[in-house]
Amino acid sequence: MVTEKNWSFISVLRLFIGVFLGIGLGAIVVSLLHSGGIHTAPARLRPWILILNTACFQGIILVLAVVFTRENGQTWREAFGFDGRPTGRLLLVAAGTVVLFMPLAFLLQKLVLLVVEWLVHDTSQVQSQALVQVLQTRLPFAEQALFGFSTILVAPLAEEVLFRGILYPFVKSQGQPRLALWGVAFLFGFIHGNLQAGLPLMVFGVILTLLYEWSGNLLAPVLTHACFNGLNFAMLLLGWNPDQVWQKLTGAA
Repeated sequence: MVTEKNWSFISVLRLFIGVFLGIGLGAIVVSLLHSGGIHTAPARLRPWILILNTACFQGIILVLAVVFTRENGQTWREAFGFDGRPTGRLLLVAAGTVVLFMPLAFLLQKLVLLVVEWLVHDTSQVQSQALVQVLQTRLPFAEQALFGFSTILVAPLAEEVLFRGILYPFVKSQGQPRLALWGVAFLFGFIHGNLQAGLPLMVFGVILTLLYEWSGNLLAPVLTHACFNGLNFAMLLLGWNPDQVWQKLTGAA
């Protein structure tokens, strides 16, 4: 169970203003480097664009989270339940959760595409996330390692601190547990900026919140998020696109 958080509204507001300013700054700097974004950028620019994106979003989250907890008189252990217990059990739960969720994630992705096709009869404009498009091309090992570090280690920690660690308990403490569960999950899916991934990520966000509630330790959703990103990263490096994985799961021809 996630304990009650008596956090200052002003400190929460300041945190999110800082995060969105960081996103805006990152978008401006990236556009100056290459207006087409990371998936069309020349190979020499891709690592720098990724580093800037990571620093301006995930890096800023982590820095502001340190400031936030100090403003509210707490350590990270007190704020997020990092209690130093062995992580083996949580890692097993995380891996099992991801294995069970992956078929549902692909089903939801397929559902989104079917709905778009039914509404507009054209799915050509529904693109994968930029990082997915990049990883579907051949990359030097150094770039793969950089993308992997950002995707598997930095992103899960930063995003879980922001969404599950800070925003969810704050909204819940305002007497809005349902809005906290579903609203934060919706924002988590929406902020990734991709129609195809939005619904699966929203459902995944709900699962991550329930894991946090079950354990009272933010490490549970962090590890689950890391396993999810790691499995997707591995499949992309192996050249498995969502349709191929769907065929493998369903036995379709």
